[in-house]
Amino acid sequence: GVLQERLMTIPYGGGSEESPPEFFQASIFLVLMNRLVTVATSATGIFLTGERFSPKGTPLELYAMIAFGNLVTTVCQYEVLKYLSFAASTLAKCAKIIPVMCWGRLILNKRYSAADFVSAFVVTAGCFIFVLDRGMLADRDVTHSAPFGGANGTVTHPSGRMS
Repeated sequence: GVLQERLMTIPYGGGSEESPPEFFQASIFLVLMNRLVTVATSATGIFLTGERFSPKGTPLELYAMIAFGNLVTTVCQYEVLKYLSFAASTLAKCAKIIPVMCWGRLILNKRYSAADFVSAFVVTAGCFIFVLDRGMLADRDVTHSAPFGGANGTVTHPSGRMS
């Protein structure tokens, strides 16, 4: 997650007036490379263990729907890192607790106690406070240390926010 954020937010190249710094734009390329490395690693594991790949049972078209959904969400995850830190985007996903509980009640007729709803509300509120706090820090000139940073080991985020 932290490496994903660094790829999408820290400028590379340029730095002079003639060639301004550039940001990585092709998040779909990163997802493609991730999937290719995963396929190569899986194929190597199957080969080394002597297993056979045979999709018995579940039809491949059912896997395709899940794979497509995963692909779209992964691309969206990379795109959101252009605007939010990885921690903030991960915590913002906590906001889905209350809608999931409401849908569970309406569709599956699940019962939740008042304590469950209070817990969900507290977690969601805490996540929103964290995300709002991160936004309030955006106008400050904040630096963070980076293992591959500049000469003094610090990198300033392009928007000035802490990440």
